[in-house]
Amino acid sequence: MADQPPPPHSGPDAPDKEKMEQIRRRRMEKLSGAASSSSEITPNAGVEASASVSSSRSGTPRQANAAPPPAANPFAKLGAQASSTANTSSTSTRPATRKPNLTEESLEAYEDRILSHIFRITLDPNQRTDASNHRLIFLPELRKELEDEHAEIRLTTGKLDGALMEACASIPHSKSIFEYLLPCWKRIVKASKGLRGYASQKDAVLKEAKRLCMSNCIFAAEMPDIFQRETNLTTDSLTPFFLLEPGEDKGVCPDFLEEAVARFAEDEMAKSMIVKAFVGLSGSLSNLTMNDVYKPYVNAFKLLTQFNSITTAIAESPLFQMAVSANTIEKYTLLGPFFRISPLQLSVAKEYFAAPKTMDKRHIATSQDALHGLCEPFMDTTFSKISKIDIDYLRRDPRVDIKDETKLNADEKASEKYYEANVGGTSNFISEVFFLTLAAHHYGSEALNATHKALEKDIKYIQKQYAAIEAERAKWLMTLELLLQMAIEGVLSDKPMQAKSLIFMRYVTVWLLRIATESGYTPSQTIKLPLPSTPPQAFDYLPEYVLEDIITNFNFIIRSVYSSRARILLEKTNLLVDFIPDVMISAVGDEIIALSITFLTNSEYIKNPYLKAKLVSLLFAGTWPVYHRTKGVLGDVLMGSQFANDHLLHALLKFYIECESTGAHTQFYDKFNIRYEIFQVIKCVWPNDVYRQRLMQESKTNTEFFLRFVNLLLNDATYVLDEALTKFPKIHDLQVELRKEAAEPTLSEEDREKKETALRDAEAQAQSYMQLTNETLAMMKLFSSTLSASFTMPEIVDRVAAMLNYTLDTITGNQRAFLSDFVEIYLNLGVSETFVEAVARDGRSYKPENFDSASRILARYGLKSAEDLNAWEILKTRFKTAKELDDQAEQDMGEVPEEFQDPLMADLMEDPVMLPVSKMILDRSTIKSYLLSDEKDPFNRTPLKIEDVVPVPELKERIRRGKRKLRLGRELRELLLLRPQLPHQEMLWIHRVSVTT
Repeated sequence: MADQPPPPHSGPDAPDKEKMEQIRRRRMEKLSGAASSSSEITPNAGVEASASVSSSRSGTPRQANAAPPPAANPFAKLGAQASSTANTSSTSTRPATRKPNLTEESLEAYEDRILSHIFRITLDPNQRTDASNHRLIFLPELRKELEDEHAEIRLTTGKLDGALMEACASIPHSKSIFEYLLPCWKRIVKASKGLRGYASQKDAVLKEAKRLCMSNCIFAAEMPDIFQRETNLTTDSLTPFFLLEPGEDKGVCPDFLEEAVARFAEDEMAKSMIVKAFVGLSGSLSNLTMNDVYKPYVNAFKLLTQFNSITTAIAESPLFQMAVSANTIEKYTLLGPFFRISPLQLSVAKEYFAAPKTMDKRHIATSQDALHGLCEPFMDTTFSKISKIDIDYLRRDPRVDIKDETKLNADEKASEKYYEANVGGTSNFISEVFFLTLAAHHYGSEALNATHKALEKDIKYIQKQYAAIEAERAKWLMTLELLLQMAIEGVLSDKPMQAKSLIFMRYVTVWLLRIATESGYTPSQTIKLPLPSTPPQAFDYLPEYVLEDIITNFNFIIRSVYSSRARILLEKTNLLVDFIPDVMISAVGDEIIALSITFLTNSEYIKNPYLKAKLVSLLFAGTWPVYHRTKGVLGDVLMGSQFANDHLLHALLKFYIECESTGAHTQFYDKFNIRYEIFQVIKCVWPNDVYRQRLMQESKTNTEFFLRFVNLLLNDATYVLDEALTKFPKIHDLQVELRKEAAEPTLSEEDREKKETALRDAEAQAQSYMQLTNETLAMMKLFSSTLSASFTMPEIVDRVAAMLNYTLDTITGNQRAFLSDFVEIYLNLGVSETFVEAVARDGRSYKPENFDSASRILARYGLKSAEDLNAWEILKTRFKTAKELDDQAEQDMGEVPEEFQDPLMADLMEDPVMLPVSKMILDRSTIKSYLLSDEKDPFNRTPLKIEDVVPVPELKERIRRGKRKLRLGRELRELLLLRPQLPHQEMLWIHRVSVTT
C-alpha cells in the first residue's frame, strides 16, 4: 500500500556513520544552493505542504493547498492540539465531536507520536511544546526534505537518522549532546517496558529508535564533527554523566551500557566511548580525597565493572598502567585512584580528627566505609566446600606471587626448588578466589594492622619523652601519629568489612589445619596430638602470612575494644556496643583454640618463634573480659573444651621453655613478655579442677619436662626480683640528688638532664620488673600449691630455697603484699622435708631473725589468716631444727676429702658422674641442674646432655660407706638429744651401736 510507512530498520544493514555522512553532505549542498528559494516560502507553506501528505492517508487525492485534518497532529490524540489547527479550512473533514480511541491508533500515528515524544522533536513549526509543556525541537530541514519528496509530513524511523542529526546539531556547542540523548534513551527504555501484548511492529519502531540513539551517542563522543562541532573533551565525554544516579534522566543506566557492550565486537568506537569515560573518571578522582565528593566515582566504578567486556577493554587500554614506580601506582594507573581514597590520607585525617586528643570520639564512625566482599558463595557454616580449596593452586602458575614471602617451615632455597616443579592441571574457581582473597588480606587490612601496632609503640614512646623533647615539636609529632592511628582504626573497625574478614579467616583457619593434619578436619572433629614430627611438605612451603593474618586479624578486633578511644566510644555512644558481640564473638569458634594449641604443641611445624608467640598473644587477648563475658571470648571455650583440657597447659608450658631462646638479640627480654601472657592464660583456666588434675598427672609421668619448666620459672623469679628490688635504692638516691640540685644547683645542664633521664629509666624499669615479679610469684604460688614435688626435686630444691631466703632477707616492711606471696610459697613447699632441709642448708641467706620479722609484719598488718600464721610458726620451728641438725652433721663430718667434693658446689657428692669430654667428676644433681639452663660442659663449653654423663660407681660406693658411718653417729646423737628419758636397756643398746660404729 502506498500510504504504509516504510518498515523500520531492524538492524545496522549499513553503517550509521556512512548514512550520517551522506545526510550531512546532502543537507550542506541544499543549504548552500537553495538560499534564495527558501526565502520565498511563506510561514504557512510548511503547514500547507504537510497537509497534502496527510490527506493521502484518508484516500483523497493529494492537493498542494489542502490543510491537514486534526488527526495529522499526533499530540491531538493526547489532548494537546497545535494552535495552527484552529485556523485551518479543512477542520470540517473530521467530526469535531468524535473522541480519539487509543485502541484504534494506527502504526503510522504511533510512529509519529512516539518518536516525537522520545526525542522531543516536531515537524510542525507552530508546535514548540508537547502536552507536558516540554520544549520540542522544530526540524525545518527534515520538513523541507519531506516536502521536496512530496512525502507525508510525519516522523518515521526511515528519516530518524536525519532527524537526530538535525536535532543534535541544533544544540549549543557549550552544552553536551549527551544532555539531550541520554534522556531520550531513558524514554525509549520506558516506552519499551510499557508495551503490552503482541506489539511486534511498535517494538520494531522502538528498537530502531534505540539503535539510532546509541549510534548518535557514539558519534557525539568519537566524531563530534558530524554534528558540525569541534572536539571538546569537556562536552564530548560521558564522564560527567556517570557521576549522576543511573535513574536520573541524564544518568548512565545499565541498559545503556548493555547496548554499548553489545556493539563492542563490531564497533570499536563504542568501546572507545566507554573506555574514554572511565579514563576521565579515573583522572578526576586521582585529585580527590575523602574530603571531596568521591562516592559517585566509586558508584560509577561498580556499575562499569559489572560488565566483563568493559573490564577487559579497560585492562587492554594503553593507559591502564602508566606508573613508573610503585609509589605512583595509586595515582597514575586507571584503577589506582579508586583504591587511593582512604581515611589514611593526611588531609582526610586532619579533617576527620581535627583535635585528636580532645575531639568527640563519635566522629571516628564517619570514617568507616565498607568495600569488602569476600568469598560468600562458598563460606557456609558447615564448611561443606572447603575441600575444594586446592593447595596445588600455588604450584600452577598462580596469580598470587609468594616467591619473596617467608615460608612457615622452609628456607628460601628449598622453597624455590619446591615451587619450580609445576604440578599441572587446572585450579577451580574457589581455589582462585580463596588465595587471591588471602593475599588481599595480607597486603591490605593486615598490613594496616601492623602499621597500627607500630604506631601504638611510637605514641607510647613519644608520650614518655614529652619532657625531654621540645614541647611544641612533640605535640606536633604526637598529633600526626594520633591522626594516622585514628584513621587506621576507622578503616579497620568497619563492621561489615570485619564481619566478612573474620568469617573468611575462620575458613583459612580450618583449611590450614586440614593441610597440617592431612585430614578432613572441621570444627566438629578433634585433632589427635601430637602430630607427626615431620610436617607435610605442602604445609612447610606455605607463606607465613597464611597463619600470621589469622592471628593479627583476630587480635586487632579483640584488642581494639580495650584501647582508650574504644572505651570512650563505649562510654559516650553506642557505636561499638553491637560491634563486638555481632562480629567477634560470633566469629570465634573451636577452630581458633585448635589452631593455637596444635601449633604450640607441635611448635616444630613453625620456624619463626615470634609467629608462635603470636599464638600465645591470641589466647591471651581472648581471655580479656568483654561485657558479660568475664573470661573474654575464649575463656569459657577454654574452660569447657575437652581438647583444651587435654592439651592447653602442656602446650603453654612447652612454649614457656622454648621461648628461652628465640635467636634474636632481644630474646632475653622478649621471653618475659611471652611468659607474662602465658601466665594470664593459665590464671584464666586455673579455677577448672580438670586442668589441675591433668597437670598433676603429667608432672608424675614427665618429670624432666616439669623440672625444666620449674628451673626456668626459678631463673625468671630470681632475675626479676633482684632487678626490681635493686632499682628502688637507685631511684631513692637519684630523687635525693635531684631535690638537692633543685635547692642548690651545682650540676651542669647536661649532667642534670642525664640524672633526670636515669631517674625516668629507673622508674620505668622498676615498674616493669615489679609487674613481672608479681606475675612470676603468682605462678609460683599456683604451681607450688599443686606441684610441690616438682619444686623440691633434688636437682632444684637448693636453688628454690636459696632464692626464697635471699628475697626474704632483702625484702623491706613497705613490701607487705610481696611478703605475703613469699610466705605462701614457703607454706606450699613446706610439706616437703627435702625443702625444709634445703632452706636450713642455705648458708648465705638463711637467717632465723628474718622469719621472726616476717611473723611480726604478717600479724601486724593482718596479711595472713590465723591458720596460716600458726602453720608459719610451725614451719619456722622445723627450719630451726633442720638447721641445728645440719650444723651438727657438718661438725661430725669434719673436713670432706677433696675427691668426695663436687668441684662446682664444694659439697659432698651423692651420685658422682664423669663428663665425657672434660673428664671432670661432679654430682649428678649438680650437672643436671646446670644443664637445665645451659646444655654445655661447664669446663670446656662443648655440647653436653645429661644422657652423655658416665656414672662412677666405685666412687659412689666409697662415698656411701663414709656417709653411712657419719649418718649412724648423727642419728644416735639425735636420739639422745630428742629422747632423754629412754629406758636404761635402750640407752645401753644405743651406746653399743655407737661404739661399734
